[in-house]
Amino acid sequence: MLRQLEISAIAINGDECWFFLTDFNRLLYKNLKTEEIKDCGFVPWESKISSSLFRGMEYVNEKIYLIPYAARCIVEYDIKKAQFSKIEIDENIIQGKKFLFRASFTYENKVFLFGVHVHKILVLDSADNNIRYIDNWTTDVEKMLYKPHGILSRKQLAFYNNKAILPLFYGDGLLIIDYIEEKAQLIKCNFNKSGYIGICVSGDDIWLTAKDGTVFCTDINFKDNKLIFKHIKEKEILDEYIIKTEEGIRVYTSDSQKVSSENEIAGIVKGKYDCIASNLAYNAFWTYDKCRAVVIVGDKIENIDLPVDMTNSILGQIYSNGIVLDEKRGFGLSEYLSDISRWDNE
Repeated sequence: MLRQLEISAIAINGDECWFFLTDFNRLLYKNLKTEEIKDCGFVPWESKISSSLFRGMEYVNEKIYLIPYAARCIVEYDIKKAQFSKIEIDENIIQGKKFLFRASFTYENKVFLFGVHVHKILVLDSADNNIRYIDNWTTDVEKMLYKPHGILSRKQLAFYNNKAILPLFYGDGLLIIDYIEEKAQLIKCNFNKSGYIGICVSGDDIWLTAKDGTVFCTDINFKDNKLIFKHIKEKEILDEYIIKTEEGIRVYTSDSQKVSSENEIAGIVKGKYDCIASNLAYNAFWTYDKCRAVVIVGDKIENIDLPVDMTNSILGQIYSNGIVLDEKRGFGLSEYLSDISRWDNE
């Protein structure tokens, strides 16, 4: 029997793929060449059933770094030792914050983390796990965000000329980070929008998806702005991430059934997607209806199938530990707890 794994983060290194589950504390591994699936275990100091502990993951030199979202610390997983360890974050930075980080990328041995409710860029040096912060821009961002204590970033980043570009979720601007010099600056877009979700770079053009579904294209200096199209959709915000592929610009949305326009838009990819990785090497999206990670490397699209057979010994081991995998929306938490209680009593 196949069950859907809902994934919150993914890391790929050649033929090796690690992924973390959304509703359960579990790190899994798949060899894309041999199809081997392995259970790496759970973060030992976190609850086994937890939602969105980590929304990012980076591979650096035989180690996996789990980026905390609902969790309160960075987690290092040593692949050779098969061991989890904790990297503490300054309590003054995270105190009172609901969610910590979501966007991240790696340059050389440094992991850059971008806050959801944390208005600082965290830089982790994987050589010694030392942490430092880039915060020269934080005073200016308070003036630009219309909800100063709200969400700063979603997930997607774009990269251009040794710089990472992050769209602000609660402001009409972009955060541009020189990841070599470790300096940051804010750029106001002047699109008269309250925030953005998706971003990509094509040549010298920046493409942006606003929270209201509008798609813009601008040159890198923000002198030539173009409205590409505008959606007519439900009032709620839908995450829309934008990518340049061999077939042109494509928009991956969290629910294409709720996205419509005055004219048919070829760029909308049908389905329900979430961005689970956006870094210098690739962008990756999780598709709920096909149980698959869609990975865009350069302009090329690759699909990674991640269904798991419940008769597989790895999944049997997870079951024996009281951890079960989400099958579909109709199979809820009460059934999970009932099963776990039954196992505990046997």
